[in-house]
Amino acid sequence: MIASLREARLTDYAAINDLATALVHFPADRRASLDAVLTSAEHDLIVAEVESEVIGYVHLMTYQDLSHGALAADLLGLVVRSDMRRRGIGTALLREIIRLATKRGVGELHVNAEPDNDAALSFYRRHGAHIVRTQLEFDLAGGSGRRD
Repeated sequence: MIASLREARLTDYAAINDLATALVHFPADRRASLDAVLTSAEHDLIVAEVESEVIGYVHLMTYQDLSHGALAADLLGLVVRSDMRRRGIGTALLREIIRLATKRGVGELHVNAEPDNDAALSFYRRHGAHIVRTQLEFDLAGGSGRRD
């Protein structure tokens, strides 16, 4: 079973929303966010599909990093449906987003993972990432459903 990669479309909303819920562990209506991402030149959203069914995505946001004086990017999410993992789909998504970031001229790609998510940390390390700092968050939305 081979997954194909393509740019996300608004019609992928239901699958992307389900995958995002699985990734961050809380439900939300992400339609407005998807609309904004799909119309923004700073974002790349790539989906993986098998037999026309979206089973994963990767999301990249590119920006000018004033502290480094260069173009940087954040990998804002990479998720593959649980029953489709360990088949190289996550690797294909990561390689595609790295290709797109490189094409854009990104010099530094940032990735976040929960500190206890050994599978994600191992996955990113296998592909060349290394830990450089700790990220803290301010919950400005208050009660957004996120875990503390």
